[in-house]
Amino acid sequence: MATGYLNPARLPLGTCVGPWRVLEQRGRGAYGAVYRAIGTERARSPVVALKLALHPRDGRFAREVELLSRIRHPNVPRLVGHGEWRDPAGTAYPYLAMEWVEGTSLYDWAREHRPSSRQVLSRLASLARALEATLAVGGVHRDVKGDNILVRKADGQVFLTDFGSGHYAGATTLTWPPFPPGTPAYRSPGAWRTVMRPAPVPPPRPTRPGRPMTSSHWASPPTGWSPGNTLPSHGWLTRGLASPTWRIRSPALRVSSTNAAARS
Repeated sequence: MATGYLNPARLPLGTCVGPWRVLEQRGRGAYGAVYRAIGTERARSPVVALKLALHPRDGRFAREVELLSRIRHPNVPRLVGHGEWRDPAGTAYPYLAMEWVEGTSLYDWAREHRPSSRQVLSRLASLARALEATLAVGGVHRDVKGDNILVRKADGQVFLTDFGSGHYAGATTLTWPPFPPGTPAYRSPGAWRTVMRPAPVPPPRPTRPGRPMTSSHWASPPTGWSPGNTLPSHGWLTRGLASPTWRIRSPALRVSSTNAAARS
């Protein structure tokens, strides 16, 4: 195989990453690409979901490996292995291999199957149990959305995937305020209100009677505070936060609501 430049976002068929050989690419995000791969060290090796970092030495992968190694649950793909892949220039990119789940995202499943409310609730209950198992080991997912939930084609079982934005007690901080990792469109209204609220004016320090107040008597502002330090205002966000009925409507919930209305 040619030893020229290899882009981790577009590895050619047959590229070896650790003990696995790439069969095809099945997805790509901001920080990693997912390939369907097969083991090379023994015959009849199972197919795995191989997630390869797009940025060298990305600390998110060590965190995801730690979380997946702690969780043992039928609705979370099992961690198979992890390591570092080096391109021809010697640059190291972390990777992890997980149990392969042949399926579609929850959103695509809802559009294709038009499930009943009972079917939707059954899958959401399984998802809740996966989140409970994550919390039980001291972790949080932080990016739960339909695109990160797979519905297996064979039996309809759901799997919570992509723990790259996750966190666990004692983990090193990788990101900074105002938000932890996640998808902006899925932030809660309360979270947006918090960061868009004008920064508070620090209170004055007390002074002795008869002594004039000067600028030095004002308390030091909180760390990172500066006047007018707010996020840019977006029209859709401002309108949404002003409405008490603001909510995100996922395809699965839209289907669920439609079916419920039809039976009422």
